[in-house]
Amino acid sequence: MTVVNIVEHAMRRVLVPDKINLASFGNQVPHVHWHVIPRFSNDSRFPMPIWALRQRTVSEPQLSRRRAQATLMYKQIRNELNQAFGRALAIPKT
Repeated sequence: MTVVNIVEHAMRRVLVPDKINLASFGNQVPHVHWHVIPRFSNDSRFPMPIWALRQRTVSEPQLSRRRAQATLMYKQIRNELNQAFGRALAIPKT
């Protein structure tokens, strides 16, 4: 839960979403993994779940800004995880 908390807080600081959805699933194969999903009132599916049908399109400039923010967020998360666990972690970039 420490990692989920760090990821959520970094998302809040860097992306400044309207809300964050947290979910844990393990439906097909018994396991746990977390989804930490930033939501914006102008994202393409808001207020529906991210897997719902698209409600609107998002402009290319807005998508470009979010991509740039995602790069900053990745760096922030990596730095905070390294501080929390006292060593450099191999964090995959997706």
